Amino acid sequence: YGNGLYFVSNGLEGFGGMDIYFVELDGSGMPVNGTLVHLPYPINTIYNDYAFLHNTEASGYFSSDRPEGRNLDTIYEWLKEENTIPDNQLMEGAAVLAKPNQNMVNSQEN
Repeated sequence: YGNGLYFVSNGLEGFGGMDIYFVELDGSGMPVNGTLVHLPYPINTIYNDYAFLHNTEASGYFSSDRPEGRNLDTIYEWLKEENTIPDNQLMEGAAVLAKPNQNMVNSQEN
């Protein structure tokens, strides 16, 4: 969220498979040196994790082929719990909840 780019790669050091990364961009849209971040678990796993996006500053979605999704491409929701993670850590992929989203019409379903 903010001035950066989330992307997926299997060519960088990660947990395995495809992992999600973030890099800060400067005013001209070029990557800022030293800002590459590998998003932590539970967003990235040993499985293929991709298609990361923010719904708000404190929530969003990503896809993965984890076993709990029957090894199929499954959409997961991530939520930042209030007062648990400093705002400047959000770009580092801090996730406190990652669960399969079974009903995309009602994404707030527990």
